[in-house]
Amino acid sequence: MPVLTPSLEDYLKAILILERQRGAARPADIARVVRVGRPSVSLALKRLKGKGMISHNAYGDATLTPEGNKAAKSVLFRHEALSVFFVNVLGVPKDQANENAHRLEHAIDDTVLERLVAFTNTLVERHGPLEGPQGFCKEEAQHYDLYDTSCSSPHEDATQEPLG
Repeated sequence: MPVLTPSLEDYLKAILILERQRGAARPADIARVVRVGRPSVSLALKRLKGKGMISHNAYGDATLTPEGNKAAKSVLFRHEALSVFFVNVLGVPKDQANENAHRLEHAIDDTVLERLVAFTNTLVERHGPLEGPQGFCKEEAQHYDLYDTSCSSPHEDATQEPLG
């Protein structure tokens, strides 16, 4: 998989969210979600297309390629896993949890993420959530193409919030 900057990961996540919400990711909508101007979106879309992460024609919708979809789901999963940990384990308010998850989602590696998810799930199983969503199970992670088993994700509402 090509190396992506945190900024490009944000664009992929925005495209994924817009595809889920609206069925398409228009450049104007991407600009709104990522909170940048249209020229910045155009440049990012060119870079993502060059890396094989999206399909995009000038002034048209951006769509994720299979590789782009996998990368976007990975970023979204890292964000949601961190946010669940902050809310359910640390008791951080949801807005603050999302802000911090957004900053850390780009830096956390797979080993630390797996241990964080396991730790969160263990505490939630023993004590229940403090508030908000439950922890993640391996079956949910399949929704993000990270494991072999399958189930649907109850955290779809987490994709409705603007990027941070």
